[in-house]
Amino acid sequence: MALKKNSKCVDAFYGLGNLYMDIGNDKMAEGAFHTIIAIDPNVQAAYIQLIKIYEKQGKVNEVEKLLQMLESAKSR
Repeated sequence: MALKKNSKCVDAFYGLGNLYMDIGNDKMAEGAFHTIIAIDPNVQAAYIQLIKIYEKQGKVNEVEKLLQMLESAKSR
C-alpha cells in the first residue's frame, strides 16, 4: 500500500503516537512516528517525539541520527 502525503493521516498518526507515549507504550509510539516520517519527512514534530523516546531509552546513536535528519527536514 502506497502512503500518500495526507495531513489528516499525519495528524491521526501523531495523535496515536502521543497517546501511546502517554500510556507508556514506546514501541507503538515509535512505529506511529516512523510512519509519519515515511508519509512526510518534513514533519519535524515526529522527529522530536522520536528523539524523546530514544533519549528515554538511552539510544544515543539513534538520537544523533534523528537530530541530523531533523536538521535536514528544517532546511527543506
